[in-house]
Amino acid sequence: MVGIIAGMDRRGLIERRPHPSDGRAMGLHLTEAGLALMKDAEQTAADLEDDATSRLTANERKTLIRLLQKIYL
Repeated sequence: MVGIIAGMDRRGLIERRPHPSDGRAMGLHLTEAGLALMKDAEQTAADLEDDATSRLTANERKTLIRLLQKIYL
């Protein structure tokens, strides 16, 4: 986890801010660049999901998602 956070920090995707009530803790917050990357990633995931399920009906897609959630959640 430390490596991931350090990498995100180097790329300017997050910033560290002191916790408002716990002086020992630091909060990690997305920067504008981090938010933009997150939105791009979400759009890419949605596009891939749409492409992968394009031949399914709406009901089949709902069933697939429900079954996958049973496996992964």
